[in-house]
Amino acid sequence: MQGLRRLFLFMREYRFFVYMLNSSSRRALYTGMTNAVIKRVNEHRSQTDKRSFTAQYRAYRLVYYEEFADIDRCIRREKEIKGWTRAKKDALVESMNPKWRDLMAEWEEKYKLDFVVPIPAYKGGAGKNQTQKQTQGPSPASLRSLAQDDKA
Repeated sequence: MQGLRRLFLFMREYRFFVYMLNSSSRRALYTGMTNAVIKRVNEHRSQTDKRSFTAQYRAYRLVYYEEFADIDRCIRREKEIKGWTRAKKDALVESMNPKWRDLMAEWEEKYKLDFVVPIPAYKGGAGKNQTQKQTQGPSPASLRSLAQDDKA
């Protein structure tokens, strides 16, 4: 029994993601890594740390991601991208997402899904602090398979 348990744990598939968030003005571009991209983007959007880069620059739009099975490769890729010039990062995003659309919003629309996405509204203009309110959706792995089916 112990051997089967070890085999099961060994065979368990892990997924890791390098992702980029962009502000609505496209001035700020944040690169990070996680093992749960939807959950992590929601954490950025909830502004739990008001001093964080994404909170200060309102970088909430998921514009790029890559998936890895190996955490070491994921970490290396994140560091590689962080060392690039802004022009090279922009070209990478445009290779996957030429119109710089919010991928989470596209997933919601395309696959009729809802995520928890409290995106703080800009306090300028009318001065009202509005948020978008949605509910949790499926894992990025299931979305990846849907996206691959769409490409075919």
